[in-house]
Amino acid sequence: MVLNMMALIVLGKYIERKLGSIKYGLYFIGISVLDALIISLIYPNNMSAGASGGIFGVIGVAFVMKLMK
Repeated sequence: MVLNMMALIVLGKYIERKLGSIKYGLYFIGISVLDALIISLIYPNNMSAGASGGIFGVIGVAFVMKLMK
């Protein structure tokens, strides 16, 4: 949980400055929901909780932004 929060603070500031607050929030929520849906399809009998999927998605967004720069 601490590492998730640190990743959100460090990467979140960078990406939020580039995208804006609303777009960043939509990316995070959208990626988190997509992650939960995919996990529920792959493992239908297990429950998924946490922000790790959204954080990895935000890391992916940061990576793509760097590549496109």
